[in-house]
Amino acid sequence: FGWSAVTPDLVQDWMWQKVAETYVFDPQVSSRFKSLQPYSYASTVAWLLEASRRGLWSTDSATLQRLADEYIATVNEYGVVCCHHTCANMVFNSWVVKLSSLNQAALKKFAAAMAAATGKSIDVPGSGDSQPGSVNGDGIGETGEPSSGSAGNAGGASGSSSDGALESSEVSENSGASEGSGKAYEVAASTSSTSSSTQTPIYAIIGVISLVCLLGAGYFFQGRY
Repeated sequence: FGWSAVTPDLVQDWMWQKVAETYVFDPQVSSRFKSLQPYSYASTVAWLLEASRRGLWSTDSATLQRLADEYIATVNEYGVVCCHHTCANMVFNSWVVKLSSLNQAALKKFAAAMAAATGKSIDVPGSGDSQPGSVNGDGIGETGEPSSGSAGNAGGASGSSSDGALESSEVSENSGASEGSGKAYEVAASTSSTSSSTQTPIYAIIGVISLVCLLGAGYFFQGRY
């Protein structure tokens, strides 16, 4: 596939056909390959399909249908192959489902496996709908339309928010007034406490000076007598 993508002239259609006939359409090789490495086998089948989808390999519709059936059957039996060109490539998987000739049950099982692995839905032809309740890659429901109940709930929520805004405005005004009076009281209290705290150091200084004077007088009189 890499050589075909970089230098298309080096890989001819017969080479792709030879790979399909050897590894997929030969029952002995494919059964052995699948039993030992089922995910590598599914990836090989997927690469053949992807090469045709991208225009790197021209083959007939019957070959593509056989490959699509084999790929879906392998995924249903062994599980999803999460390589970059299969698991997350929802365009590829949707294309493969349209190519397949398998019954609705097999296609729906494949679509469910892919939805469980990727979170994205695949439309199964002829089923009338995609996976119910599934979401696409953008996280939007398949219908893409909100329900009337959701709209009603949104309207009710809007009305409730308006009433709540009015109530909160009134509460804020009342609380603002009470906070204003509280602040006036706190300023007065702090003023009185400040004046009393200012007077305290003055008395302390006077007391210290008095002690120093007494000590000095004691030394003075002791020296004289």
